[in-house]
Amino acid sequence: MNAINDTSSRQPTAPTTGTGRFHSFDALRGFALLLGVFFHAAESFCPDRYSWAIVDVNALWIFEWFQHFCHAFRMELFFLIAGFFAHLLLHKRGARSFIANRFKRIVLPFIVGWLVLYPVCTTIWIWGASAGGRLDALGIPAEHQSLPVWQLAIGTITSRTFLSNSFNMLHLWFLHHLILIYAAVLGIRWFCVNAMGAKRYQRLTIKIDRFCERCVRSHWMGWVLPAATVPLLFLMKQWGVDTPNSTLFYAPTLLLYGLCFIIGWAMHRQTQLIESFSRGWRWKAALISGLGLSVVMYRFVAIHQAIFPGAEFGIISRTVYLSMYASAMWCMITGLIGAFHRFSNNMNPFWRYVADSSYFIYLAHLPIVVSIQILVAHWEMAAGIKYALICAIAIPLLFALYHLLVRNTWLGQLLNGTRYPGRSRTIETAAVRGVCPAMEA
Repeated sequence: MNAINDTSSRQPTAPTTGTGRFHSFDALRGFALLLGVFFHAAESFCPDRYSWAIVDVNALWIFEWFQHFCHAFRMELFFLIAGFFAHLLLHKRGARSFIANRFKRIVLPFIVGWLVLYPVCTTIWIWGASAGGRLDALGIPAEHQSLPVWQLAIGTITSRTFLSNSFNMLHLWFLHHLILIYAAVLGIRWFCVNAMGAKRYQRLTIKIDRFCERCVRSHWMGWVLPAATVPLLFLMKQWGVDTPNSTLFYAPTLLLYGLCFIIGWAMHRQTQLIESFSRGWRWKAALISGLGLSVVMYRFVAIHQAIFPGAEFGIISRTVYLSMYASAMWCMITGLIGAFHRFSNNMNPFWRYVADSSYFIYLAHLPIVVSIQILVAHWEMAAGIKYALICAIAIPLLFALYHLLVRNTWLGQLLNGTRYPGRSRTIETAAVRGVCPAMEA
């Protein structure tokens, strides 16, 4: 086990702020998780999204595009940040402490969160299907559909359908993937160190560092990262990234998010390169390109039919689409890294609080968001107004729950790695004391 604690001769450099903290990556992690709340709040407004609890009567295509856009980079960005902080934590504490920390911060929330949320979300989904007149789609017999929702929920939970073969991890699948990726990376690293020897392993990592540095400084990433991503996207069942909500092991998404994790891991080994993403117009050009590609991708079917009337979608069409998808993904990721490094690279109480609260908020948001969606689904009101109303109610409520019930409790210590002082103490006080839990998230 000692071999795995060895670090290469090329040590990570300190953040450019000189504080020992990576504020921009902390803020970016909070942004990626909170974006998930806005993402799921849009689900009920996507036309024909019958896999969701309910479809709003005023569903609109713009929400489908918004989800399509976010889905192309949101979780990939999160796993890259997870890899960045994983290398930081392993380098700082060693393998044994890393494993213990990840068990408390990832494994336990995954297990306990699923045990709590699965029956709650099952009940809410039955409520939504009942409100939308779609109980048949859940497999509930016609003779039972007149029963109250709570009785249907109890019957579902106490029957075999609650733990069916299609194990549904809800939105907690990302924790499951993190656990598997942690195990794989630690296992591969241990094997390489012991099989190659510490010195040969160090030489190999230095060569990889130099290649990564050349890619960043020479702008090779514009084609290297998409080229590495497209073959993984071809493994997916759909044209894009699958959502592994109903399986214990799904190789295509594990490989894709594992790639993002490794890139984040390598990025922490050379943190001086982060500044390259924020120089000049680079981050702006990346974000504009990613946004533009997302519009083209969303209209790809119409564009394809206009150029090739009546032509089928074959391997060439899919290659073109997935190439744009991979390019949009990395444009958004690198652009956001550059933007946050440029504007959030110093201690900011707002982003500090967002980074701390975002983990709980993402874990807890689904029942609240979906319940409000069901309540407003049949209102004769513009979709944009209802969407804004859902966000305006759910997000402040989630922050309030975090602040009142989580932040200063054992649950906050479990999720954030520390228990903050009393409510009268400000976040700046914790910052002065050197507390930075989200760095190790």
